[in-house]
Amino acid sequence: MHIHTFKRIIELINEESLEVFHKEPLVHTIYLETGIQPTIIEHAMNNLEKVGLLRWPHRQPNILPAILIYAKCGHGSRLEALALYESLLLHFQNFLHPHHLQIERLPVFWQRLLNNTVLTEDPELQKLMEQIYEESKHAIISDTLCVLYTKRIMDFSDQIEYKNQNRKMISFEHADFILEQLPQHGIPENRDLSKNLQVFYKDTQMHEFAKTCPICGITLPRILIASHIKPFRDCAHIYEAATHENGLLLCRNHDYLFDQGYISFEDDGTLMVSPQLPDSRRESYCLHSIDARYMTAHRRQFMAYHRQHIYKK
Repeated sequence: MHIHTFKRIIELINEESLEVFHKEPLVHTIYLETGIQPTIIEHAMNNLEKVGLLRWPHRQPNILPAILIYAKCGHGSRLEALALYESLLLHFQNFLHPHHLQIERLPVFWQRLLNNTVLTEDPELQKLMEQIYEESKHAIISDTLCVLYTKRIMDFSDQIEYKNQNRKMISFEHADFILEQLPQHGIPENRDLSKNLQVFYKDTQMHEFAKTCPICGITLPRILIASHIKPFRDCAHIYEAATHENGLLLCRNHDYLFDQGYISFEDDGTLMVSPQLPDSRRESYCLHSIDARYMTAHRRQFMAYHRQHIYKK
């Protein structure tokens, strides 16, 4: 299978997953869109499924963020290599320590793809692999890969006007690396300049929350919104707007209540309901706490901002 064909299949699995929820019709849809033979599409899907890069929660396709970045990167780029490396760490961590790669221990399909990237002994690349190796053990996507992809898809030309440049961003664990790669403080005045970033942000939310509103459990992708905890307009740095940890995937009803400050959450995910939300028929809002596992260290910092500045006390 040609690399470009494989990447196109990955992108279409992600794009069509908003409309097509089952494997057989998804294969057929991709075939109609591209002309790629169904056997090739199924072969790609099977290889993704075997290593956990394609999952089917609620029988809906769910692509991991790292392999989606791989699909969107130019062939031969450093970011392509790092994205594929991080993707395979999920299943083959024992064979992919950055100081002693054992690519020959991987299935042949993945050996060929990895050998076609630019993973080398370059010291800078080695450092990035080490960061990814450590971060990916306990993250939906590593900060390293997320920062590098943000850098790739954002325009940081001198002509762009920024706001919030004097605000302080949250205490990111990898703040030094973030500011080394993305030294521009603040966010663009024109939010349209971050359209590609917003697409990536929602894709990552869709994966983390398995296309499910964590408050009510609804699983219709078209009515789910990647809601910022600290609003985009208030972010002190573009990475605050980019990281999935500054967000919750909510249905339209709960997105509105959260965005307007009628609900918020404690650090353990316990629901907070504003006294300003009308009491009558409050049960009809279907309000529940969210699972504590979603309340990561960074998300707790963003939620503290929400409670202080957005929540209606």
